[in-house]
Amino acid sequence: GRMLGLWDEDEPETIFSNRTLGLFVHEAVHYLYEKHCGCRNKGEVVIHPNQVEQMNTSANRTEALQVAYERLNALYLSKHEGAEPIYHIEEHALENRVIDTYIEHVLARDRYDAEHRGLTILLLEQQQYATIHVPLQNSDETVAVSIGGRLDRMDRIGGISGTPQVTRIVDYKCGKYNEKKMSAKSDDLLKAEKQDTDYVRQTLLYSHVAYVQGNQKSDIRNQISDIEPHLYFTAQDLTDERTMTRVSIDKTPITYDNSNHEQFTALVKKMVENIVSEREFAQCETCSPYCPFLHLCGRKAQKF
Repeated sequence: GRMLGLWDEDEPETIFSNRTLGLFVHEAVHYLYEKHCGCRNKGEVVIHPNQVEQMNTSANRTEALQVAYERLNALYLSKHEGAEPIYHIEEHALENRVIDTYIEHVLARDRYDAEHRGLTILLLEQQQYATIHVPLQNSDETVAVSIGGRLDRMDRIGGISGTPQVTRIVDYKCGKYNEKKMSAKSDDLLKAEKQDTDYVRQTLLYSHVAYVQGNQKSDIRNQISDIEPHLYFTAQDLTDERTMTRVSIDKTPITYDNSNHEQFTALVKKMVENIVSEREFAQCETCSPYCPFLHLCGRKAQKF
């Protein structure tokens, strides 16, 4: 079976949360690469620096933002028949400027990489899953758990001026940049309560899925050897060398490859095992009466 992602119900927001800002950044960047570079997840697309420069204009970013509003409203309306659109571009002038800056940061980094190292887009906003078999507690049986999710981007960097080629999983984050979120101890990845390791945990899962998917292909030329997970904190200048993007475990930057595939598979398996066997989940200290999951956890919300 697949553990289903439970999302908070979308509601009109006066000020966008980081999660909502992220939805707009994803949609806008995706649209720009679709329109200007023909990236439609049907094969590799080599990106040239002048292409990125041409799409990174105020007019193009504004158009991409308008398309993002249309697409996110269409997605909302597809799930809520007869409802009104939820996002209104004219009500979010301040956030629109923020989103515009975030898109500009991603594209500035892409232009830099395309010029100095070489950049090839492999996948954008693509659902990817792999199956892990974990043993059930006190039983000889195993349960098949499908893990994965929507990859923001999978690309390949390198090839220019002798730079090594490496496949990357890139995840955009719209929160505040924090070096601590870029690294974790392997032991802490197994502890669900260690929420500050969530980003590393997520990128490791995605790297595992990408590795397994890539190496199931019979065409040896398309097989993937090295995968690096990266986090792009979009509020940052991503071309600044002080801004780390590569994720580390036990102080070592992660490269998921043939040499550590077994070790990382065991770690991922253990992480999933802990979730599947967990009977008690840590609950919120105080419950909001507006929490959409109250009927699931069975607690009474405190009165304000």
